[in-house]
Amino acid sequence: MHQISSTDKHDKPMNIMIVEDNRINQMVLKGVLSNMNVNATTVNNGQEALNLLSTCVDKDQYDLIIMDCQMPILDGYQTTQAIRRGKAGKNNQNIIIIAMTASDLASDREKCLSAGMNDYATKPVDSDVLQMKLCYWLGARLQENEVSEQEVTSVSQYFEVNQDDTRENDIWDKAQFYRRIQHNEKLAKRLQSFFLEEAPLLIQEINKAVQENDMASVMVNIHKLKGMSVNLSANKLGKVARQIEAAIINKVDYNQMVILTQHLENVYQDLYNKVKNSNRV
Repeated sequence: MHQISSTDKHDKPMNIMIVEDNRINQMVLKGVLSNMNVNATTVNNGQEALNLLSTCVDKDQYDLIIMDCQMPILDGYQTTQAIRRGKAGKNNQNIIIIAMTASDLASDREKCLSAGMNDYATKPVDSDVLQMKLCYWLGARLQENEVSEQEVTSVSQYFEVNQDDTRENDIWDKAQFYRRIQHNEKLAKRLQSFFLEEAPLLIQEINKAVQENDMASVMVNIHKLKGMSVNLSANKLGKVARQIEAAIINKVDYNQMVILTQHLENVYQDLYNKVKNSNRV
């Protein structure tokens, strides 16, 4: 059984909404999700989704929506746009939305992203691909609100606390990673390959944005990198990523940001080497 745990401390499931008008597709999606540690609720169209989101209390908030694009009454594009405009409540405006599309054309992908969706998957459902996307986006969701203004006081204090923190598991807690995905070797390889392909590009974008003093771009890319770190149980990388997010919030000066991103790159390189060597075994 392949589960996605909401934290490592307890097994409280995450809440996922399936917005899909086709009963067979509903059954397939619920079947895929039944092997993960999530609660899945199904609605038949976009209007039902908006109604349900609007009435949720805090403890029943949804973490992610799997959204069909073609539906009667209110389709997936219209529903997503309404959510992003706050029609389902301000607390749901940034909810993660994965589109389900009938084709893999670039135009369909662009249409989904332009509507405000975070990602997309094609039909028929590939359970491994969907599972990988859920790991990625739910991992990012876990740490979305973890940055506090107190997390960064000064760069010098940060290094004082963390310089000697060199335990192997801080770079990559491989045992924790495999526990999170219930020892699914195929999924493990997919997630590791995804990191090896995407992380270098993110580091490149972060460094470029820092050089240009474009903190908005740094924040977008560091958030993505942080999501990857959660997937892999790369605890130290996640910690430094949160540190940089907090530094941006606290408006640290340029020189401090340069020092933090240099440290980020060093930690990332250690992780990259470990993951790459692991894939060769």
